[in-house]
This record gives sequence, C-alpha cells and structure tokens, in this order.
Amino acid sequence: MRNIAQWGKELRTALRSADELKEYVAMVFPDIAPKKQSKLIRQLAELITEVELGLTLLKELAPNDPATSVSALLLGYRFRVECLLDEENWLKAQRARFYLIRRKGRQWERSLAEYIKLPETIRTFELNEPKDVPRLIPSTVYPRRQKLYLKTLSVAPSHKQQKVQLATPGTWYAKSSQKGNSPIEIPISSPQSVANIAPSPTVAFKANRKAKNPSHTVTLKELKQTAREMDDLLEDSGDEQNYYKRLCGIALKLMDKSDSDFSPSTQLKLEGLIHIVGLLNVGKSTLLEILIYHFAKQGYRCGLIVNDVVTAVRLASLFAHRLSIQAAPILGRDRQNHLKKVYEPLLAGSGEEIKQGAVHPAWRWFSPVCPLLGLVQSEEKWEFGSEPCHTLYQKTADLEEDSDKPDGQGVSPDRRKTTGDASASCASLREDEDDENDLEDLLEKDRYTCPLYYQCPRHQLEKDIALAKVWVLTPGSLIYSHVPRQAFEKKLTWAETVYRECDFLFVDEADRVQVQLDESFAPSQVLVDASGNSFLNKLGLSFARTIYISDRRSMAAELFAAGKRAQDYAQIATDLILPRLHNQPELVEWLGTSPFTGRSLFSQIVRDLLNNPQTDKSPPKLKQKVTRKQREESLLAGIPSEEQRQRRKEIIRTVEEFLNAPLDRRKGKELSVLAYTILSAETDRIAMDEVGEWLKGWLKHLKIPLKDKVLLEEVKRNLHFAILITVLNNRLGFLVDNLNELARSQIIDFHDLSQVLVYRPPRDFLPVVPSAPVGNILGFRYTRDRGSSKGGKLEYFRYAGVGRALLLNFPTLWSIDNWDGPHTVLISGTSYAPGSPAYHLKDKPTVLLEPAKDNDQAGNAGISDSQFSFSPQQLDGQFIRLSGRVNEKRCGKKGRVVSVYN
Repeated sequence: MRNIAQWGKELRTALRSADELKEYVAMVFPDIAPKKQSKLIRQLAELITEVELGLTLLKELAPNDPATSVSALLLGYRFRVECLLDEENWLKAQRARFYLIRRKGRQWERSLAEYIKLPETIRTFELNEPKDVPRLIPSTVYPRRQKLYLKTLSVAPSHKQQKVQLATPGTWYAKSSQKGNSPIEIPISSPQSVANIAPSPTVAFKANRKAKNPSHTVTLKELKQTAREMDDLLEDSGDEQNYYKRLCGIALKLMDKSDSDFSPSTQLKLEGLIHIVGLLNVGKSTLLEILIYHFAKQGYRCGLIVNDVVTAVRLASLFAHRLSIQAAPILGRDRQNHLKKVYEPLLAGSGEEIKQGAVHPAWRWFSPVCPLLGLVQSEEKWEFGSEPCHTLYQKTADLEEDSDKPDGQGVSPDRRKTTGDASASCASLREDEDDENDLEDLLEKDRYTCPLYYQCPRHQLEKDIALAKVWVLTPGSLIYSHVPRQAFEKKLTWAETVYRECDFLFVDEADRVQVQLDESFAPSQVLVDASGNSFLNKLGLSFARTIYISDRRSMAAELFAAGKRAQDYAQIATDLILPRLHNQPELVEWLGTSPFTGRSLFSQIVRDLLNNPQTDKSPPKLKQKVTRKQREESLLAGIPSEEQRQRRKEIIRTVEEFLNAPLDRRKGKELSVLAYTILSAETDRIAMDEVGEWLKGWLKHLKIPLKDKVLLEEVKRNLHFAILITVLNNRLGFLVDNLNELARSQIIDFHDLSQVLVYRPPRDFLPVVPSAPVGNILGFRYTRDRGSSKGGKLEYFRYAGVGRALLLNFPTLWSIDNWDGPHTVLISGTSYAPGSPAYHLKDKPTVLLEPAKDNDQAGNAGISDSQFSFSPQQLDGQFIRLSGRVNEKRCGKKGRVVSVYN
C-alpha cells in the first residue's frame, strides 16, 4: 500500500488558502452552505494538482499532443509510439498511474472540463478546450509547482509504514459477532504482567535480496545430485519419493531462436520469464520441487504458486518438516475455512504416527489457541477464527482512569482522547472524502494489538514466514493477502513482497493461475439461466436449506435476517425481470448489447425523453432514428452538447437518492414507495398503472410534454424495468459485500456457491495492471440462448483490469522502484494453446520437457493416435486428480490405474 497523496499536500493546502479559488466557488455556488463550500474547495484543489500532474506528464512525453491524450498514457499499455519506446518515459507514465488512479478513463476528460472552467490565475496551464495542446502559464499561487510535478514523476510513491501498537495494562474492549447477531462488546482486563511477557518481536525478517537480480544457470547433473540428496532425506523420514528416478526420466529441450525449434540441452538458465511446457506425467512438478530445494539450500528465497490451500500446506510442510528447508504457506485471514480444507486430507490422518496419537507438524500453522480469552471479563467470547488480534480499543472513561496511574503505566498523552476524537475526525473526513490516507491512519490509531501478540501460538505461522526461504502461495493469497505486521515494517501485498524479496518465483499449472488472476480483476457471474448452477439459483437453495427445515430460530441473528431479506428482494426482482427479457424483444432491443445498471437505464430514459421530438404527431419508437426536422423539434434543439449533458444530469439528480437506496422510503421517497408496490403487486396491471401515474407526475414536474400514447407506454415499460434493476443491483451488492460474514456466522453453508464476485483486488494493483480493453465497467448483461427465440441468461460482471498481466510481466512489474523482480518460471501441460482465450500464455515456450528415451512412464507412445475428452471421474467417492501427484498416488487402493488414455 503506497502513499499516493502525500506528494501534493503542501500544494493543496496553498490552493485551498488562495483567495482566487474561494472567490470562484462563492461566485459559481453562491447559495451552498459554508461546510459544503469548504468541501468543494478541497475537491477542486485536489483536481488542480492531479490534472496538472497529468498535463506535466504529457508535456514531458508528447508536448505536441492534445490534453485528452493523457488518458491513453494512464491505461497501462506500452503502445508502439515513439514517446513510450524510451524506458525513462515509460517509467514516468507508470509512476503517474499511481498518483492519478482516480483520473483514469472517462474521468480524465471530466476532470479536464472542470479544470478549464477555473480562473487562469490559479492554473499553470492554458487550456480552452480538452482537445487543445496545453501551454504553460505563470501562476502566483505556489509558483514552483512545475518543479514539484517533475520531481513527483521521477520518484515512485513510498510505501506506508505499519506499526504494532500493543495494548498497555488496563481495560480494553473487542467487538465480536456471533451466529450473525449484531456485534457485542467484550471487556478485557490486561494486567502489567501480561504486558511484560513479550513487548517486542521475537523474530526478525531478514531481507537478502538486492535491487539487481542476476541470472542463474543450473545443470541437469547438479539437479540430479540435489534429487539424490532429497531422496536420502525423505528415506530417513520414511517417505520415499524417488526424485532422482523421476528426474532421470525427463529430457530437457531449449528453444533455439535461430531455427525456432527445440534442441536438447543439459542446463537450464533462469533469467526473466521462463515458460516451460511438458506432457502429462512427464515430471513438471518434480522439476519445480527439485529446483526450489536446490536454490533454497544455497540461501536464495523462492516463491511457489500452486492452485489451492491444501497443496500449499502440503508442499510447505514437505520442505519444512521433511527436507529441513525453512518454508511456510501464505494463507489469507479465513483461518477457520483453511483449517476445514486441510484437516481431512492432511492433518487428520497423514502418516502412521498420527494414528498413534502424534500431531501433524503443520498443526503449528493452525493453532486454535487464543491466550487472550483468559483475560476476558464476561461470559461472552469470540469464536475460533474471529480473534480481535489488532482491533482492541478503549473507551474515554478507561483512558482517563489509566492516565491517573504512575508514570510509565498509563497511556501516553497523545492517546488519551483516541476513541472519541478519532471517531469524530473520521466522520469529518468521510464528509470530505478527499484524503483516504488520513481517514485510514485515524482508524488505525484507534485500534491496538493484543499484548500477547508476539508470543501467541495463533501467530506461529507469521514467525515461520519471517524466517522462511520458501513461500508457498495460492493465486488468492498472492493478490488479497498482506504481509503480517509482526515481521514487516511496510504495508505490502504478498505479490509485491514476493517481487522484492524472492530471487525466484515458480508457478505450477500456470494456465490455471492465469485464469484465476483474470477472474480476480474481471469477475463475471451468471445470475440466472436454465441450469441449477447459476448464482441466484444456488443462493436461493442455500437459504432454503437453512430456513425451511428449521423453526426459524436462526432469523434472530440480525445479519442473517438482513441477508435473507436481501436475498428475497433480489429473487422477487429477478422473477419479474426475467420473464420480460424472455418475452419482450422490444425491451431487449432497447437495452442493446451494452452493459446496464439502474443508473444507466434511468439516464437512457432521460435521453430518450429529451432527444425525441415533442409534437402531436406520432413519433418513431425509442431507439429508432429520427429525421433532422424531428430532431430540431426536440426539447434540446439548439442547445450545445455540454449544456444538454448538464440538463440530463439535473434531471437524474431528482432520482439520485432512490438510486443510492431504492428500498429506503425516507431517502428514495416516492420512487421507493413505487418500488415496494411493484415488488408486492398482485398483478402486472396494478404495478404498471402505478408506474404510469408516477411517470405522469414526474413528466409534469420536469415540464416535459409527452402526448403520444405509444411513446408513453414504452417509457412506462422501460421505467418499470429500470426500477427493478435498481433494486436487484442494490440487494445483490449487499449480499456480495456480506457473503463472507454470513459464511463465517456458521448459520448458512455457502460451500458450493461461487465466490468470484466477493473478492475485489486491492487498489494497490490497479496502477500496475492494464485497464480492461473494454473499459473499467460494472453492470448487468442479458444474452439470449443461441438457437432459441426465447430464453437466455442474465450476467453480472465487474471489469477492473487485465489480471494475467500480473503473471506475464512479473519480473518487471514494479520496475518503477528501480528493483528487479524474481526470475519467474511458468510451467504447465496446456499453457501453450493457441486459440484459447483463457489458458494460452502469450509468451511462447522457452523450455520443453519430454520423456527421456528410456522412460515409458509418461505415456508418450501412441499419443498422436489418441483422442482426448474431459470427463471427471470419481474413485472411492472423491474426484480423481492426477496433476502433480507421484506415480503410486495415481492409482487406487487396489492398484487400479486412474490415468487412462482413450
């Protein structure tokens, strides 16, 4: 997490104090309250600094291009234009993406339009139209701005620091929600003896990477020697793996660029991005594990990305507990779910010693012990997985009581007003919404860490991570997890930590990882279709299984009850939406092929009303072309395009509160009442009559004459649909935002419900991931089934960027810091699949793994004559998995071979 606002703080302060800006706001908005006026000044100061930083970037890279060109520089694509071929120019553009994260896409042109309206006395660029070439002009307000902008573009934003503030002796509180109920306050008494147990970290992270990461070459002879060593270690522990034999069965071939073909080789050079492909069962996973052991033993730090949590824990335990290489899995916050996943396949019965009462060594990473529970002063306690490790707080009365203690035992003076003052300041900042960094800092100052943190068995994994030479991650932990406070001073995602601290990164099943990264930044979910696998269908079944076989006692849990109501309204809205999409082709035509939301539909209705001719003659239907004469008779005839846009925005403001809270009658007023009527009406006719009555009143209020009955009916139909979509969007958003919390309540089981919409990638990645080619959009889309005149599917999606760029550009992803990334090895059996939009890696293979001539284990014979199809098979009640498993584990209990070619 980087500090992207600090660079312009002094300049923003100067602009907010400038009389010219205050006079401009007072002149343009004479009737607004002083508080709102102050907020607007803060927003304009921020707009000035960021727009001018973007224009300075343009002046440095392409001084003769129009101001609108900045938006292209912020997309993250290295277009083949002269200015971006220069490495330093490219780095400037990449740094600017961090600072201008809120000005991407269409927002840049909107920001330019606002900037142009400002008086030139507070600007440093002359600009009359967005498409003009900006020209530098002097300004008396902070005249050294240009030096500040140039300095900012030459340096990457710094990382935020994270500090551990241990709770001191006294009375503390934690909030915990049990079984979906509202959070309860739990008092905790912390004596001085507890504070003395471990006031500082017991382990320290040692960084061994330097900015430059030289290449490394390893020979097959060296790897075979390493494989023998691994076999010896595993044999001593009673776990034979035959790494040497499996490695001898691999033939290594390297791409020869001179003739674009693979040639045999006995050595492998690791530099930059290495793409390895190989047949099923050829030994790809074997090679990765040998390479990791080989380099980790020499003191290099290695990262390994695998597909799931179980594999991550299994491999980390293999290296740490059987091969004596310090290793640890990188897991997310949901420790309860992770324990549930690994318990049966790993912890419950792995090895004979466990049956005799021993404990699997990986248990140290999943300890259920929370020593803080011994200090709780009430019967109410938090549940496993909900420990308040970093969220302890004090009340004002307790702070004052602590301040009366002798020196050295109470709280420091700057903390005595923490809770009350921080809450008030946060509320103020929320109103301003221009400095998220200050808001976050205040919230963190209000929360303290458990005094037993450094000795807690719950955090043993963090200690192992700090010392580990091998980090085993999943795509989820790579993106969503942050480094622990115990070992790292900076706030970093694990992706950036791996980039900075690992010499090598190995990615197993790289094609599947690519798909997961794409889905993380562009998740798409089928809400409803004819199958039972769509999101809303499964969601309804999950709630039904919990509610309709019980005495409804679970409805006492407030979050669960709220989730159930949200689910009900979402399902009712969907029940009304889908029949119209299936049976009203005119409605589908009006929607078009573009994504839509409630807001976009209301905007379209307003555009249709204002842009269509208002005559007594029967006008053409909506979405059809009108003649020039008819267009001249419209309500916006002769009005400039910018004024037309402002007119449409003013009309949309009349329904703004409904769009934000469609089922809140106090905020949404008449439209919210209408929404409830539509959702509860006994017949469609009753609902449509109510919509028609409201529409007539709305048109009268807006002074829009609409005499044609055909057009009125179409607008009424579209308005009815827009209200339903707004309700669905709102309730679906609530469910997605609270799905994790509902799952943790343990009242309802969502194990088979897709979570792709739930997890949103941190904003840290948006500056390094290219924008989505279709734009960063969110909304619904309806598509008809092919070959059918009726029926279709309703999808919900959110496009934020191109996730695969993280994988394919990893060695240089954060080059803005003048720091090399790890040499990245991508390996898969199907990652070279030209024509596949999902699984094919665009970087051509550089290494090919084939069975050695004397190896008949990889099934190389007869492959060209075989036909392949995907047909999941079960063995002993579980689906069969072949990839990454050694030979004996590819067979059933009775020696049945499950690897079969058809």
